[in-house]
Amino acid sequence: MGAAKREDVVFETELDLIVTRATLAGAFSVDLRKDRYIDLSGLVAAPHADGLEVFADAGGPSAWQANPHALYIGHDSLFANADRAGADLTVEFTLAQDDQLPILRWEYSTATGWREPEKVTTGNSGYSLKTPGIAPMTVAGHDGAGAMISRSSYWVRAKTTDAAPVQVRSIAVGTVIADRPVPAYLAFFNNVPLDITKDFFPFGERPRFNDTLYIASHQAFSIPDAVLGLAVVLSQAPRQPVAAVSLAWEYWDGSSWRIVGTTTQDGAPTGGDFEFSDTSKAFTQEGAVTFRCPPIVATSVNGIDDYWIRIRIIAGDYGREAGYQQTANEALQKELGEIETDSGKYQSILALLTKSGLVDTFMYVAATFAAPSIKSMDLSYSVTTSGKAHALLTENSFAYRDVTAPGPFQPFFGWNESRPVLYLEFDPVTTQTGTPLSIYLQVVQPLYGPRKPAQAIGSAGAAVVVWWYWNGTDWQRLPVEDETTNLARSGLLRFISPANAQERYLFGRKGLWIRASLESGGYTTPPRLGAIALNTVWASHGITFRDHILGSSNGDPDQRFQFAKTPILAGQIIEVREPTPPGDAEQQRIAADEGPDAVRTVTDAAGNVIEVWVRWHAVSAMSLSTPADRHYVVDHVTGTITFGDSVHGRIPPAGKDSIVGRIYRAGGGAKGQCASRTLSELKTTIPLVDKVFNLEASRGGADAEAIANVATSGPLRIKSRDRAVTVEDYEWLAREAAGEVAKSRCLALTRADSLTGENRQGTDPGWITVIIVPYGEEDQPLPTENLLNTVKDFLTARSLATLSNRIDVIGPRYVAIDVAAEVIPLRIEEAKAVEKRVFDKLRAFLHPLSGGPDGEGWEFGRAMYLSEVGAVVQGTVGVDRVRNLSIRKSGSDQSQESIAMGSNDLAASGHHTIVATGA
Repeated sequence: MGAAKREDVVFETELDLIVTRATLAGAFSVDLRKDRYIDLSGLVAAPHADGLEVFADAGGPSAWQANPHALYIGHDSLFANADRAGADLTVEFTLAQDDQLPILRWEYSTATGWREPEKVTTGNSGYSLKTPGIAPMTVAGHDGAGAMISRSSYWVRAKTTDAAPVQVRSIAVGTVIADRPVPAYLAFFNNVPLDITKDFFPFGERPRFNDTLYIASHQAFSIPDAVLGLAVVLSQAPRQPVAAVSLAWEYWDGSSWRIVGTTTQDGAPTGGDFEFSDTSKAFTQEGAVTFRCPPIVATSVNGIDDYWIRIRIIAGDYGREAGYQQTANEALQKELGEIETDSGKYQSILALLTKSGLVDTFMYVAATFAAPSIKSMDLSYSVTTSGKAHALLTENSFAYRDVTAPGPFQPFFGWNESRPVLYLEFDPVTTQTGTPLSIYLQVVQPLYGPRKPAQAIGSAGAAVVVWWYWNGTDWQRLPVEDETTNLARSGLLRFISPANAQERYLFGRKGLWIRASLESGGYTTPPRLGAIALNTVWASHGITFRDHILGSSNGDPDQRFQFAKTPILAGQIIEVREPTPPGDAEQQRIAADEGPDAVRTVTDAAGNVIEVWVRWHAVSAMSLSTPADRHYVVDHVTGTITFGDSVHGRIPPAGKDSIVGRIYRAGGGAKGQCASRTLSELKTTIPLVDKVFNLEASRGGADAEAIANVATSGPLRIKSRDRAVTVEDYEWLAREAAGEVAKSRCLALTRADSLTGENRQGTDPGWITVIIVPYGEEDQPLPTENLLNTVKDFLTARSLATLSNRIDVIGPRYVAIDVAAEVIPLRIEEAKAVEKRVFDKLRAFLHPLSGGPDGEGWEFGRAMYLSEVGAVVQGTVGVDRVRNLSIRKSGSDQSQESIAMGSNDLAASGHHTIVATGA
């Protein structure tokens, strides 16, 4: 692949590229100590510059979250009834002896999600919750085996961050509503709406048989077993006694109207199933009607759906209409009865007198109605309900359990793991089992900084990380090629997706999972991952050439040949055609230098050897080569290869096209330093590959050392002889240890821990401290811990044995310089541009590696002077003159003419205040 619009920069993969349709769907890690987890899935989509911790939460602001622990308590009716009544819920726990509940945070289900109660009152073993607007919700999840658990109910749930091993024997839920008034309810007389806020006739002014009063209240009549009360206050007492009336109180059960109770002017004869009582005696006096609410089913009355009670006149009445009444002359009939005792004659005489109108008469009789008029009829209800929850679910570590069955249970518990774990999830739809996979794990190395309290995880010793996969019943060992050295550095993780891998629910997600567990040893600080990427492979800057003919040997000494492309990277294979195969002793020497396949023969169809090719060996110089040694010297920069003169090194046998570069690579250099995502063109089309890019910037490329530098580096190489003895040796070898090191300083008789306080250096015999600064464009370049360890190992290997444990390698201590200046621009319209130019000029001047008066960076301990800063500001393009210039250490209010530095201090750019003003 190559960089877009930079055809000369070509990178080749170092291994065969594994391309798969598999999809990394997520990544998670678990901190067992703190019962926390972190979602690393974002690292699959985009790198994180600082990286995210795995295996442990190091503290401070981070993406780690508390492991979910929740207990779901559901009741299908009780919680809803409490909501309608505006009453509090109660939850009572019965615990095992000596157990104590952890701190619980309560929530309840609503139509829009989970909400915290308006009020929570805590008792010894119970809670009272105010839950307005509670609504049914479906709680669903998977248990540890992947089985689906789903329950619908009205819910409250208790959440905690403390997975204390509490044993709960039972849970009781309830609510208490005492004489709760219903502020408004519906009422009809037959089909006529009644205004119950004023005096009203429940059965009209002329009640008759089957006249009906309807009362509706969703709040009161929807709660079975609630004690209902209607306090009846009459407008006035009946004008006359009611002779006989019977009322039936009825409810709708879903198919018919059923009796709650009956009452007359003498009161209710019996309480019945619903404990019916009527001291108003069928609305003939002030009193109250009470009964236990039956299981009312909502129905429609006069077009209104609600929970209804009806009161119907089923016998008798409250009086009669006005009319005429036929009456007899009782005195005349009495006398007639005394005169005529014969009944037959008596009836004949009576009929004759009646016909003549002399006995019976009709008189007007006024209406006798005593219709009840009610001034007020206040409805109230009381509920004391308790019982077992209809549903109990627990959620721990994203796994659900149904614990509704009677018996003790543990609501909260931690991860089902015994070691720190990193999980990787693959999409089961796109991931085919039994195929090779390659995952790049970018391990972000921590930068050198102030010493922090140890956040060690695991046990003493080097970390050992083992990879596993889920086979449906258990975690099985996953054979992997792990370049990360147990997540200590960035590298590839290569493996074959197991054919028996099975899906599993973890972290609420279904996928194919692998995991890395810290089996033994540990880390001083948790490792940090910056990116997780599939379909990755290492690539290096260079082009591979094969079977390239370098030339023909003429048998002369010191023959030279030229490679077509330069510079030449290490690892070339040079073959020379020889007339006969080497002898056995020679082949043994060749095999020792170049391997068992260093002699290659070509045969014809009959099996006869027609060519013999021998791999020759590269050396740095021919001075120690014998006339028999098949040696050559290659100049990697110029691409020149030189053979021996038969005194120092053998001369290749003469022959046409007899010198061949069987394999060599050309490339490297500073031009191979490419920023991330700039390598975006495939030189060879690969099926199914849509695009390609470099996840990280390329590193390590450097041009050949300039000739001018040899005058400095040459004597140092000769002097040190790859051994660290003097201070100068340590400084030189620290830069040789890694190409990333730009500057170094060695402090003899000094231990790193002694470099504390304000520019103080303690003396500690037998110790050496080396300070290194890496290349970098940032204001304060800092080495990574990995670079520090690399340099330390390099120096330790070249030091006296007595110093093997007494070498400290640290980063610099930067002294940030703040500059404040007022500048007068040459042209006022360029004021803002001048401010920016001055700011940029100061940043460049104060850079520790490329700043300073000569552009070569600052030396350790070199003081900073106001005059040289002023010269930089004054010399900026567009500046006429400078006034009110000051410098100070960042964080200090004290301006100084010069700022002194300690032996391990480097100047760096701080916060600058540049203001352009008029003359």
